[in-house]
Amino acid sequence: MRRPNPWFSALTAATFLLASPGTVLAAEFSMPGVMPQGDANAPQTSTLPGGGPSIHISPDAFKQLSPEQQQLVQQRMKQGPSAPPSSQTKTLDPSQEKPPEEPVEASAPQATSDTEELSSFEQELRQRPPEAVSLQLSHYGYDLFRGAPSTFAPVDDLPVPSDYVIVPGDEIIISAVSPRRSGDNSLTVNRDGTIFYPNIGTLSVAGMTYSRMVQFLTQKIKGGARDMQLSIRMGKLRSINVVLVGRVKKPGSYTVSSLTTLSNALIACGGPTKMGSLRDIQLKRGGKVVARFDLYDFLLKGGSDQDLRLQGGDVIFVPESGPQVAIAGNVKAPAIYELKGKTNLEEVFKLAGNITPMGFAQQIQIERFNQNTSQKILDVDLTKPGAARSTSIQDGDIVKVYALSKKLLNGVMLSGHVERPGKYEYRPDLRLKDVIKGENDLKPEAYLEFGLIERIMPPDSHIELIPFHLGKLLAGNAAENKPLQAGDKVNVYYRWEVQEPPTVRVTGAVHRPGQIRLTPKMTVKELIQLAGGLKDQADRSIAELTRVQVVDNKLESRRITINLAKAISGDTASNLVIEKNDYLLVKEVPEYKLYRTVTIQGEVAQPGTYTFRDGETLSEVIARAGGFTKRAYLKGSIFTRESVKKLQEERLQDFAKRLEADVYREANAGVAGALSAEAAKASQQALETKKAFLASMKDTKASGRMIVKVDELMHKQHSDVDVTLEEGDVLLVPPVINSISIIGQVYNPTAITYEQGLTVGQYLAKAGGPTDRADTRGIYVIKVDGSVITDKNFSTGWGPWRQGVTGAVLEPGDTIMVPENLAVDTTLRDTRDITQILFQLASSAAITWGILRK
Repeated sequence: MRRPNPWFSALTAATFLLASPGTVLAAEFSMPGVMPQGDANAPQTSTLPGGGPSIHISPDAFKQLSPEQQQLVQQRMKQGPSAPPSSQTKTLDPSQEKPPEEPVEASAPQATSDTEELSSFEQELRQRPPEAVSLQLSHYGYDLFRGAPSTFAPVDDLPVPSDYVIVPGDEIIISAVSPRRSGDNSLTVNRDGTIFYPNIGTLSVAGMTYSRMVQFLTQKIKGGARDMQLSIRMGKLRSINVVLVGRVKKPGSYTVSSLTTLSNALIACGGPTKMGSLRDIQLKRGGKVVARFDLYDFLLKGGSDQDLRLQGGDVIFVPESGPQVAIAGNVKAPAIYELKGKTNLEEVFKLAGNITPMGFAQQIQIERFNQNTSQKILDVDLTKPGAARSTSIQDGDIVKVYALSKKLLNGVMLSGHVERPGKYEYRPDLRLKDVIKGENDLKPEAYLEFGLIERIMPPDSHIELIPFHLGKLLAGNAAENKPLQAGDKVNVYYRWEVQEPPTVRVTGAVHRPGQIRLTPKMTVKELIQLAGGLKDQADRSIAELTRVQVVDNKLESRRITINLAKAISGDTASNLVIEKNDYLLVKEVPEYKLYRTVTIQGEVAQPGTYTFRDGETLSEVIARAGGFTKRAYLKGSIFTRESVKKLQEERLQDFAKRLEADVYREANAGVAGALSAEAAKASQQALETKKAFLASMKDTKASGRMIVKVDELMHKQHSDVDVTLEEGDVLLVPPVINSISIIGQVYNPTAITYEQGLTVGQYLAKAGGPTDRADTRGIYVIKVDGSVITDKNFSTGWGPWRQGVTGAVLEPGDTIMVPENLAVDTTLRDTRDITQILFQLASSAAITWGILRK
């Protein structure tokens, strides 16, 4: 039997009803597609240890299902009654909506890192095992003081209220403007309560309110002068000292502005501790309590009647907290609240913002500690009149408001691959066709062969599975229009949850190659369109379609040649209908490239980057570039090729690896005891030389230079000297070079002016000749065209007059290399080879740079 899509087993859980609260299911099942052992007529059931609730389906209904549908049912049974709602497979059906979320109870404010330590009440609640309601509660109101300022300096820029009483030390600023006089006067109230104003004298203002003082001074200063403009305002106000004591975070004496209120001072000291009361904060003046401040009135109602303005010498006392109650679960503001006097349950709910719509009012649970001797549980039914008002609350009570049951008491649930999943109203005559009215209620590609109704059955709340045929239901089959009951859940599946979607694959010269979903009667033309269309390099004359089929229980493949141009034009013979698992290969035009380029630089009439056709040669492009200038030095031309550069880099890396292995081996072997001291020193020197060369090689880049006889090329066009071009080729033609370079073990390494007819030996003499450390038999010349001559490949004369490389006549731009004498043994001679390799690469790079900078 073909297995259904593996995604299905992980995702179908979403379509089924939840078990009753508290049910735990551990089921044992037969393998998918195999009937359970025992009586074949027995109902199919998931067994539960201890005889708890289970999931059932009638044997007759089970037998009528296809193997795939039987496996689907067994998957559901395996998930158990508490299986959560499922989401659909996103990769196959990205439009699938999420199932409606269940109500979630309100969560309590969480303690943060900048709050004080947890109180004993908070610790007791948080250390309890998890319950149906969250007990992660914090004390209400203390967040007001979170982040309080570390200092409380007097503030002088606050507006002065009209009832502010003037006291000695206050500053009064009077501004007068008139034809006779103008100016500002800053006056400080003296200890005797007076100020002195010029031309008027002493005026007594202490004890007046701010509004009364303005009227008094206006009358005294302005008098009957109608042409005077007068402004009177308060300047710096006298600072006062107040004391905060009791259960506060930072008790002590504070210097504050005379405009400071009781709540301002509490914020300055960081507020009460969690042991301190928020509902009986006392303001003492002259040894007597003049006000009791309930911060809850300020927080819950905005009341500030008792938030009095402070006077010098006032004492703010915060006593210990009064009785406390914790209220958790489905209330708007779960927290720990302080009580004030006798309090009933109704008043506690008002503090917490009352029960949320999701709260279960018929069973409010109160956990009470009875006189420090025992603990008891009280259940209160708020639906009974007066129940909340008649229930008194005691210190330490924990009130829990549970959530409503998630069972559908007056509805049915439609979920899965439908346009409008969710809850539907139940009525006694409700049937499937009332919930799924037609095809418009389904999302595309719903699984029509099967649907499932889940029903919670009394008395043990086990789940009964009732399958139905969705396709027949939509066609009007009355037998499939099954009656529904309150609490039923109807699930519709996405076809590709249950079955593997048919796919085809397209590769090659298309814009979006890969696997594509097969649609009914898809053609080659449509498949190409879904793959983004053909690329420019696609060979439209031929494509290859591979078709895989099962014939006589054997897998056979057949290849079909297709003319793409005809298929795209709609030719029936070529535009074949695609079948499941077909593989279409769109080939490319051989060696397709829009254009290929070669760069000609230096001493040519029209340097630049030129395109070339297949088989075109270097001489032809040089001709297109207008030939060479009079300054061109053809023998010194440098021709580089990317493919050669890649090959050089590979060889260089290989050589570096071999050299590194040699260095590692010789470093570990050490100096053999049989060697003389001089030989051991020389061997160590050779090792150090190799290490140095190895470091240089890692930084050396290959040039990709090829030796091309450009001077001969132009005189023998289309000969074997000419070069057939490749993409990215570069030709650099330098100007005439009038020097010979001498490098290495000579007394004066330098560049010497070229003289026609001079040999290597003569140029060496001009540089002072080889030093005592020179390897005279290893001298070699790097010709300006990149070739190398040595004693092995060059000689002149015969017999006693025979000369090696030192007798070679040089040309402008040639370089003489005199290596160091390291010929102690074969190991040391390797370094001479390394020197030659690195120098050739370096000299090519130097010549290239010299041309470009000109």
